[in-house]
Order: sequence, then structure tokens, then C-alpha cells
Amino acid sequence: MPQYFGKLQTTEQPWSTIDSVQSIARIDDRTIHFNCGETSLNISILAPNLVRVRMSPTGEFKSRSVAGRKPSHSITLPDEEWEIVPFEVRKTEEKIEIETA
Repeated sequence: MPQYFGKLQTTEQPWSTIDSVQSIARIDDRTIHFNCGETSLNISILAPNLVRVRMSPTGEFKSRSVAGRKPSHSITLPDEEWEIVPFEVRKTEEKIEIETA
């Protein structure tokens, strides 16, 4: 069993916190942008039962293609290859709802 003497090296926390939603805006027919202070979220509606959530701790999203490579996502098709799914966004004081068929 390894033994450590002295203080272990620490690094920044491996997660980011998200502040309250300050504003929302529809970017296009499938994506909603959530401004959460420094942090931003983009939620893309890809199917009635499937969304892609992208988070940027700095509030800026890098382009989807870096050096000609596809980004690493668990959903293999790019957003543009999915059919447009109608959805509604409802905002109240307590919550924001996104409803599809």
C-alpha cells in the first residue's frame, strides 16, 4: 500500500458551476442559448426524445470542427443532419420548460 508524506498536490476543481439563467435566446430552428453569467449552455433539439447539451465555462463556444475533425460527442450525427423538430419554450419564475411532441 503506497504511503504519502507531506501534502498532496492539488489542482483546480474538475467541474464548473453554473449560475442562474440570466437570459435565453433561440439561435436557430433547433438550438436555444442560455446565458448563465460567465457560463453558457446551448441545448439543441434533435428529435422529440433527444437533445444535445453543450456547456462552455467561458461563455464562448469553439467551432464544431477543429482541424477538419468532427467534435467528440456521443451523438454521432451533426445537428444539421437531423430533421427540424417543432418545440416550445416556456419560461416562468421557477423554471424553463422545453416541450416537443
